[in-house]
Amino acid sequence: MSILREKEIRQSYRVADDSLDRYELYVGEDAMPDFEASDQPVATSSTLPVSYVPDPADSGLTKILYCVVRKRSKYNLLSHNQHPTLVEINDLGEEELGPLSVPEITDVVDGVSGEIIVFARYPRNVDQHPADLWEVYAEIGVDPDPDVDTPQATVAMSQLGVDSRLRQSLTGLTPGEVYHVMVVVSRSVESGDGEVGESLVTQHTAEETFDIDAGEASMFAGN
Repeated sequence: MSILREKEIRQSYRVADDSLDRYELYVGEDAMPDFEASDQPVATSSTLPVSYVPDPADSGLTKILYCVVRKRSKYNLLSHNQHPTLVEINDLGEEELGPLSVPEITDVVDGVSGEIIVFARYPRNVDQHPADLWEVYAEIGVDPDPDVDTPQATVAMSQLGVDSRLRQSLTGLTPGEVYHVMVVVSRSVESGDGEVGESLVTQHTAEETFDIDAGEASMFAGN
């Protein structure tokens, strides 16, 4: 007598659905997002970057957003990325870009009568969101106040070597006067309302005649 045994073979398959091929953004406030929550993901897009407008922090406070992007395929297979990008926002919903390093005035030398040349440096690869603007102040007899005074020069920052370097001529000054010189770095995206880095003040007497200095012949001819 023979016994016939029924065998069951299970197999699964997926049908491609191009509408599922997308990037998904998951966001948690002050903690990793709950990937299984009903309000996640907060945004999707077929391409990068993914746009999302978060709720602002409470008045006078900031909060940290833990942002994780995962990729879903057209077969509805989802990646398992667990590495967040942290973004701090304020009570206006704007990103807090963090502090800026302090620039350093390396020299101030005389040019022609009524001209001084300011040399400065700003360290690269230190700030998470670095500065991209120089402002140079020079006031007679008093330290500059960047909140009140107008800079003598505003210059876009170039990236040369290990540091960003400035060589800036200030003209139209009064020979014989003692100028208090300050250099400030800032980020153009913050439109004057964000963080700045302020150098120490250097005092320099504008000479009557041209006085060449070894520093003026610096190889850093650009800003």
